Amino acid sequence: MRVGLFGGRFDPPHFGHLLLARDLVEKGILDEVRFLVNYHPPHKEVLASYFHRVRMVEILIGGERGLSVDTFEGELGISPSYTYDVLRAYREKFKFGEIYFILGADQMAEIKSWKNYFELPNLAKFLVLARGDINIPEEIKRLFNPILVKHRLIEISSSEIRRRLKEGLSVKGLTAEGVIDYITVNGLYVGGSNYEVFVDGGSKGNPGVMKYAFVVRLDGREIYKEFGEIGYGTNNEAEYMPY
Repeated sequence: MRVGLFGGRFDPPHFGHLLLARDLVEKGILDEVRFLVNYHPPHKEVLASYFHRVRMVEILIGGERGLSVDTFEGELGISPSYTYDVLRAYREKFKFGEIYFILGADQMAEIKSWKNYFELPNLAKFLVLARGDINIPEEIKRLFNPILVKHRLIEISSSEIRRRLKEGLSVKGLTAEGVIDYITVNGLYVGGSNYEVFVDGGSKGNPGVMKYAFVVRLDGREIYKEFGEIGYGTNNEAEYMPY
């Protein structure tokens, strides 16, 4: 099986992302495309939380044959989400089939600035979406031997959607109606300060220990986090509650 990993911030996702992924499957270039939502992009800030971006991608591709969302980065908490670290961990998980990392020609041309770029060809095959007349250095072509795929011109960007939303303009036709509804309900990209609070936990044993996580984000940027453990006694009676 040929599995393509379509990594990105998807902040927010749009029809351009959907059409590119769909074309790769419908043309038989890949058997499956998995949207790998960046957990903590190392070089660019995100405005919506990881949870929101995953949910928006799920809405965008809902029901599409051969397309799925992979929450691998978030499950492992890979931070920063350098491609080298992500692919190395993914290779350990994905034992069978071929992995293709999808990226644009502009990214391929600048890949020497990526962490451990010279080791990336050992972790996945690289499928490059050709965009215009961007030239990829010959040494990079020799090292990666990328698969070049020409794609339709799609002039939609996440930055354009964010700008239009901030200015109160319509984004219909740029992304799915369900994504637009989700953005509206959750108050994303509308300017001002956007606080998000995430709480998670789990317990084991009786008596035992409950682990918890508490994270606060401001405009997509993590400003506070706390991880800890709380012991409890038999019959589920809390003995060390921090209240």
